[in-house]
Order: sequence, then C-alpha cells, then structure tokens
Amino acid sequence: ITPGESKDDMSLTNKDIKEEQDSCPENELTDEEKEDKDEEKELFSLWICQVEIFFLTKLFPAFEHERLLRDKIKEKKKQDAELALLRKIQAEELERLIAEKEVEEAKRQEAA
Repeated sequence: ITPGESKDDMSLTNKDIKEEQDSCPENELTDEEKEDKDEEKELFSLWICQVEIFFLTKLFPAFEHERLLRDKIKEKKKQDAELALLRKIQAEELERLIAEKEVEEAKRQEAA
C-alpha cells in the first residue's frame, strides 16, 4: 500500500483482478463441455444402474441358487451314505438268515 492508497482501494483492486480471472474464457467451461460432462454423468449413472440391475437380477440369484444346490448336494450325499449303510446292514442280515437256513437244511438232511 502506498501512502496515498487506502485499504479499500487495495481490496477493490483485488476484487477487480478476481473478477477478471473469473471471467477469463480459459477458466469457464463452454456449453459444449458442460453438455459433454452432463452426458458423461448421465452415461455413468446409466451404467451404474445397469450394473446394479445385473447384480440384483442375475448374479445374486445365481449365487444364491448355487449355494442352495451345494446345500442340497451335501444333504443328498448324507442321505446316500445313510442309505448305503442301511443297505449294507440289510445285506448282512439277509446273508445271516440265508446261512441259518442252510445250516437248518443241512441238519434236516443229516437227520433224515
């Protein structure tokens, strides 16, 4: 500040400089650039929406279905193992009964 200037004069000068810088065409976006940015935002929003729809309608249900199938497969394997054990027990029981019948038949033939 020079002796003849006041603080108000300095602030006016700074304001003028700021206004000139703000009105500089290099700093302003043209309408075309604004439209491009708006279009980019709109396309990005559309893409986000489509990704969300994909996740909600395709990926999550498919993942849930796969998990459900895995659970069913585990349950089926467990049931198959139980059935195999039951069949083995029944086969052993049947073999034991057949062996007893053969022993009884052999005793009858010896007695006769």
